[in-house]
Amino acid sequence: MTVRAEPISSVEPRRSGLTALRHRNYRLLWSGMLATSTTMWMEQLAYGWLVLELTNSPFLLGFVGFCRAIPTILFSLWGGVLADRIDRKRLLLVCQSLTWATITSLALLTSLRLVEVWHVFFAAFLAGTAQSFNLPTRQSIVNDSVGKDDLPSAIALNSLSFNVSKVIGPSVAGIIVAAAGTAAVFWTESAIMLFALATTFLLSLPPRSFAPSDQSPLQDLIDGFRYVRHDAVILGLMLAAAAPVLLAWPYQTLLPVIARDALGTGPEGLGILMSASGIGAIVTISLMVLLGQRGQRRLIQLVAMIAFGGFLMVFSQSTMLWLSVIVIACITGSSILYNILNQTAVQTYVPDRIRGRVMGIYMLAMGLNPIGALAFGALAGAIGVQPTVLLMGALTVVAAILIYWRNPALRHAEAG
Repeated sequence: MTVRAEPISSVEPRRSGLTALRHRNYRLLWSGMLATSTTMWMEQLAYGWLVLELTNSPFLLGFVGFCRAIPTILFSLWGGVLADRIDRKRLLLVCQSLTWATITSLALLTSLRLVEVWHVFFAAFLAGTAQSFNLPTRQSIVNDSVGKDDLPSAIALNSLSFNVSKVIGPSVAGIIVAAAGTAAVFWTESAIMLFALATTFLLSLPPRSFAPSDQSPLQDLIDGFRYVRHDAVILGLMLAAAAPVLLAWPYQTLLPVIARDALGTGPEGLGILMSASGIGAIVTISLMVLLGQRGQRRLIQLVAMIAFGGFLMVFSQSTMLWLSVIVIACITGSSILYNILNQTAVQTYVPDRIRGRVMGIYMLAMGLNPIGALAFGALAGAIGVQPTVLLMGALTVVAAILIYWRNPALRHAEAG
């Protein structure tokens, strides 16, 4: 199947980053996204705390995270295939209903003191499965809700909701656990998911501009990979998404060791570092939302990716907490900047008929972080955490330069 791509706009006039909110469908979608993201971060804390209460096992604590993450690798591609084959609103409703049913069942089991650790593992797997189908579907619906002109605004606002919920969700969950127990967190999540379901139900999306595929799902999936493989621009954007996920983002798993061994601090210092990371993300996204995206986007994206690696190299050599706090905010800000620009380009460039599959591949690339974390964790055990993080930063810089240098089509993507 041959699919004609849309041109990428590398230079655009200034537009306010809030323009996506003028669309009713997007306001509903964004509200539901904020609710869903908040429950996701709340449930991660609740799952971990419940497993700790039931088993007191660090290994099983890590295993519940594995159960939550592995569906991304297993199912996100098929989530993209389905998003291109069936009604996206209905698929989103099914995903959210599964999430609500899972959370509510765990809330009931916990309240009745019948919960066992395998229940938590199964619930985490089901929640991850729903998320694997939810994400490519929701990202495809964004285009249906706002159109290409307001797409940069929508993606920046999406990222803002994700990062705000990342700060709010665990904080609220921790307060509820301390005040009323883990079951109360699950009941709160259940109520929030009902709100998310209501916002999706109220969506009124335009009819699709293409007929559903009459091929097999497997052939649709193969077509998605073929499209990515043979389009130089989209292949470059996919590599630009995957490289930092594998090479740089795993530094986050090493933060506790860095805080203790390099900075000589404890949990309070680690908390400050993580807060600085969140602040860096929110400030960057807020500026993008308020100012809009403009200028030479591919060049800005390249500079941001190089800056991500460069700041990571500086962070690896820091032994002062105050300096590390500043640098980690810059690390997060530069990574958020390149990621938003990259995702905007992907969703703008890809035609609607294949967008779900491409976003499924994109979500798979964004879910490769555990592989990098495992590899660099082993390397840190062998050569030390600071040399490992220094290497991660250097590899990210090299990868950014190679991706853009070896891909003239990506460098010269024209305004359109």
